[in-house]
Amino acid sequence: MGTGPDSSRSRMELRGYQREAVTPALRGHNSIIWLPTGAGKTRAAVYVCRQHLESRQGGRVAVLVNKVHLVEQHAKKEFNVLQKDFRVTAISGDRSEKSFFASVVKRSDIVICTAQILQNALVSGEEDTHVELTDFSLLVIDECHHTHKEAVYNKIMLSYLQCKLRGQQDLPQVLGLTASPGTGGATSFEGAVEHILQICANLDTEKITSAQEEVEQLQIHVPQPRKQYDLCQERVQDPFGERLKKVMAQIQQYMEMPTLLRDFGTQIYEQRIVEVEKRAAETFCRKTRVCALHLRKYNDALLINDTVRMIDAFQCLQQFYATERDTKDPTEQFLAATFEENRTSLQAFARDQRYENPRLGKLEQILQEHFQPHGTSRGIVFTKTRQSAHSLLSWLQDTAALRGEHIRAANEQQDVIKLFREGALNLLFSTSVAEEGLDIPECNIVVRYGLMTNEIAMVQIAELQRVAVASWLMKEARISERRQLHDPDAVYLYCVNCNIAVCRGSDLRTVEGMHHVNVNPNFGLYYRVSSGKMQFQRTFKDWEPGCRISCSGCSQDWGMEMIYRQVKLPILCVKNFVVETPAEKRRYKKWSAVTFPVKEFDYMEYCSSTHGLSF
Repeated sequence: MGTGPDSSRSRMELRGYQREAVTPALRGHNSIIWLPTGAGKTRAAVYVCRQHLESRQGGRVAVLVNKVHLVEQHAKKEFNVLQKDFRVTAISGDRSEKSFFASVVKRSDIVICTAQILQNALVSGEEDTHVELTDFSLLVIDECHHTHKEAVYNKIMLSYLQCKLRGQQDLPQVLGLTASPGTGGATSFEGAVEHILQICANLDTEKITSAQEEVEQLQIHVPQPRKQYDLCQERVQDPFGERLKKVMAQIQQYMEMPTLLRDFGTQIYEQRIVEVEKRAAETFCRKTRVCALHLRKYNDALLINDTVRMIDAFQCLQQFYATERDTKDPTEQFLAATFEENRTSLQAFARDQRYENPRLGKLEQILQEHFQPHGTSRGIVFTKTRQSAHSLLSWLQDTAALRGEHIRAANEQQDVIKLFREGALNLLFSTSVAEEGLDIPECNIVVRYGLMTNEIAMVQIAELQRVAVASWLMKEARISERRQLHDPDAVYLYCVNCNIAVCRGSDLRTVEGMHHVNVNPNFGLYYRVSSGKMQFQRTFKDWEPGCRISCSGCSQDWGMEMIYRQVKLPILCVKNFVVETPAEKRRYKKWSAVTFPVKEFDYMEYCSSTHGLSF
């Protein structure tokens, strides 16, 4: 659909380092463009898309992103220059076009969508939705370093590699984009190299390209924050944290588990206590399970205290103990009483500024220095978790010296990022994960709040694809085999809290292949429904969320109702149950791990059997 040499292509020039990075892609090779944030890697990809479509009859491009807000961002900003010459369509989870994805693809030259939408279309059996990888001639994968493990990108590429190993010839070219391939958690150079090799194998790419000959030009053009701060100071005294640890020690003593280590306030302790809770649920040891659940919440509070304010940690516990509980249970009584005994002293410590987190004082100085009335500063504070991002925003709103029109701050969300980019907001609190989607060159202050970074050098790649595909196929085969181990009629689900058997495996069905619902009309006797529907930011094709559901006997959360084509169905969250098979009792994190098959929900059959309707 190109318009020849007089088209807008002539107005789209690349810088030298961008031309260097796109060279293998322009030659038709699968490759990864590695350029830092703000260097214009997406613009380079747009250039490749134009060249690809103008040089290939019947070409079609899929641009895949891993976050919904990036769909609109790419369509309106970077890919907007192609709108005059090509049919560009943006599709995200809250848009109706995804229901007719196949027809949208056929009438588009460039489709920008989330990876999940493409994956759903690849496995869909519906004619209006289903597409093949061969419907595209170029796949552009944004933030491609996420092509590993169970990520959606990797599922798409594993399908690609399977086709390739079967000898299929008309597969699309692949172009990956990343600002940093990362290390995959590796602690050695060799481990980091292995991680990058695997990413490249998963993407079927031979080489990562970046600026080498044009590195000086890259350094000139890529905007760097004028100020960057790393805040990692520790408290000198922490009576609030010490009191929390004392309470945790009391709870462990009550549990009568002397071998359980007391490295409170660490990620290692959290992993250990989660495992204790899981095993206690599987053996129906309610005392241990409930204590472990509370210890995990105290550990959360310690982690919050370490990162932000004491009052944030206190409120975390306060909200936890305010929820409805089984007041007849002696363990719940002991734990509630223990918190009440310490509530007053914890609250007093939380309000004592002598013991406040020193990082906050330093952050306040930085913000006061750079954000003056009528100033033009724009900054981002990166932190580890969403909880700490919310707490930091709350701290700023509570700090008198920082309140006012000159600091307009918010947490990272789709609409908030847009306002920040446009200048309506000038300070953003965000998780470090969100840094990938924040390509904002105007930002001149970056604070890394309690974070450490790891970067590695660029390497060239060799193939590891057969190993990746073989391991994936073996895993899929094991999952399929495992799902047939037990007759669903011989499987029972027990409430994780009160150990009451509430349904059989044969009562369950899956809706849209993912939502596990109970279709036994008698199941309603076992749960109660909360008031008020649950709210989600997105809408769904055939269903809407209903109310939260919980055990009628002990108030344990079980899941939520879904309203599917006007029929109310309870969706069950498997982690809130213990699953008993003829072989064992076990608690699962995901439905995909259970050892019995679950049939797909049949709407006609359900209406006929439940309401006596005929169709």
